[in-house]
Amino acid sequence: MEKTTFENHPVWAAVTELESLLDSAEDRGEAAATAPLASLRYLAAATHSHAEPSDTGPYTNVGLQNVQNSLSTVSQEVRNYVSTGNVGHLANAQAHADGALYHVGLWPTGILKGGAAVQANKVFMEYREAAEAALESLRATNDELRAEIAKQHADSTASFEELSGQVAALTETIKQDEARLSQALTTNNETFTAKQTEREEKFTAWLADQAKTLKELAADDLDVIKNNRVNADAAYAEVDELREDTKTVAGLAAGDQVARGYRAYSLRQWIAGLLAYVVGFIALAAGATLVVLTIKGVKPADDISWQFALLKLGLTASAVFAAVIAFRLGSHLLAEASTAKRFELELKALGPLFPHDDEQETLQSVKKDLVERSFGHGWSTGEKSKEVMNEKFIERVVEAVARALVRPPGA
Repeated sequence: MEKTTFENHPVWAAVTELESLLDSAEDRGEAAATAPLASLRYLAAATHSHAEPSDTGPYTNVGLQNVQNSLSTVSQEVRNYVSTGNVGHLANAQAHADGALYHVGLWPTGILKGGAAVQANKVFMEYREAAEAALESLRATNDELRAEIAKQHADSTASFEELSGQVAALTETIKQDEARLSQALTTNNETFTAKQTEREEKFTAWLADQAKTLKELAADDLDVIKNNRVNADAAYAEVDELREDTKTVAGLAAGDQVARGYRAYSLRQWIAGLLAYVVGFIALAAGATLVVLTIKGVKPADDISWQFALLKLGLTASAVFAAVIAFRLGSHLLAEASTAKRFELELKALGPLFPHDDEQETLQSVKKDLVERSFGHGWSTGEKSKEVMNEKFIERVVEAVARALVRPPGA
C-alpha cells in the first residue's frame, strides 16, 4: 500500500474518535465501567501503534477496512454509554473489541526486528503497566470518594432528620404561641372595648352636665343676642327698603337724564326740519314766481329765442330741484325728531310703569324690546310712509308747475 493511501485511510479518524469517546466515558467516573474502558483503551492504543510504520507496503486495504468497521461498531456502543450511562453498552463494545483486536493482530509486525522491536515492546508493556496502575489508583480513589460521599450522605440525612424534628417542634410551639396570642388579643380587645365604652359614657354625661351649666350661665347673654338680632333684622329691612328706593330713584334719574338728551336732539331735528321746509317753500315760490313773470312778459306776437327759453326752464328746474331736496331733508329731520321724542317719552314712562321688584323681568323684557326698536329698523316704516306722502306732494307741485310752463300764453 502506498504511504499516502495508508495515511489518509479512515481507520485513523475512527481511532481518534474512539479515544475521544473513551475520554468522555471515563469522565462519568463509574466503577463498573473501569475494566471495559481499560480493554477498549488497549484496543485504541494497539491500533494507534501502527499509525506511523517505517514501511507501509505490507499493509492491505482489506485489513485496514476490517479494523475500521469493527472500530465503528465499538465507537457506537461507547457513544450510547456516554449518552445513557448504561454499562451494558460497554460490555457490547468489549465484545466487538475482540473482533477488532483479531483484525489488528493480522496486520504485519515483521518490520520491527532486533533491538528496535524489543525496545518498542518494552516501552509498550511499561506504558500498559503504568496505565493499569493509574487506573487501579483511580479505582481505589474512586472507592474512597464513594465511601466518603456515602458517609456524608448519611450524616446529612441524620442532620436533616434532626432539623426536621426541630422544625416540627418549633411548628408546634408556634401554634401554641399563636393560640395563646390570639386568646390574649381577644381578651385585650374585649377589655379595651369595655373600658372605652365606660369612658365614652362618662364623657357623654360630663358633656351634658357642662352643656347644662353653660346654658344656665349664657341664658342672659343669649336673650341679649336674640334682641340684638331682632333689632338688626329690622334695621336690615329698613336699609334694604332704602336700597330698593334708591335703586328705583337712580333708575328714574338715569332714564330722565337719557330722555333729556333725546328731547334736546328731537327739538334740534324739529327746528331743522321746519327750516328745511321753509327753504323748500321759498325755493318753490321763487320758481313759481319766475315762471309767472316769464309767462306774463311774453306776448303772443313776440319772437322767443331758444336760449332765453332754455335759460328760463333751467332756472325753474333748479328752483324746483332745490325745493325737492329741502322737502326731503325736512321730512327726514321731522321723522328723526318724532322718533327721538317717542323714545324720550318711553324712557320716562318705564320707571313709573314698573316700580316693583317683582316686575324686574317684565321691565328687562320691555327695555330689550325698546332697544331693538330704537337701534334696529323699527321706525323705517313710519319714516318711509312720511317720505312717500312728501314725495306725492312734491310730485303734485312739480306737475302743476309743468302744466303752467307748457300752457300756451293767454290760455
